Amino acid sequence: MQTWLKTIPVAILVLLGGCGGPSAPSGIGVSGAWSPETPPGASVGAGYMTIRNGTGTDDVVIAMESPVAASIETHTMTMDDGMMRMRKLENLEVPAGETVVLKPGSMHLMLIDLRNPLAAGERYPLTLTFKVAGKVQTDVEVRGSGAAAGDHTDHPQ
Repeated sequence: MQTWLKTIPVAILVLLGGCGGPSAPSGIGVSGAWSPETPPGASVGAGYMTIRNGTGTDDVVIAMESPVAASIETHTMTMDDGMMRMRKLENLEVPAGETVVLKPGSMHLMLIDLRNPLAAGERYPLTLTFKVAGKVQTDVEVRGSGAAAGDHTDHPQ
């Protein structure tokens, strides 16, 4: 009888834990981070990822760093009179409860003054510093040339 009584509190906790439906993810999360490989001598590269803000507070990326590049900027691409144009964004905002997707032909990271070419199969560390959440680190997968659409390796060097 005593063993059975000890299981009641555990059963109640399990049942109460499931009453609210699926729990919402919390914090800032980065997933699917990747870069296309770059040709030898390229001074720029690109980075893509998904950033999820599972908090109730808007946040903004205030700094980015990686040992593979001297600096990193956020850029966006738009069509202007049939011509694709890229411009630097001053802030990468991640609204509360939302997901921001960085992808080829759209918003992306620009890796400037690469220290070495990005080679397929390698990974490199990337740190995003958020105004509220602080530092979030992720590993970025370098993918082969088949993934290179919109990779910016044709930019002036």
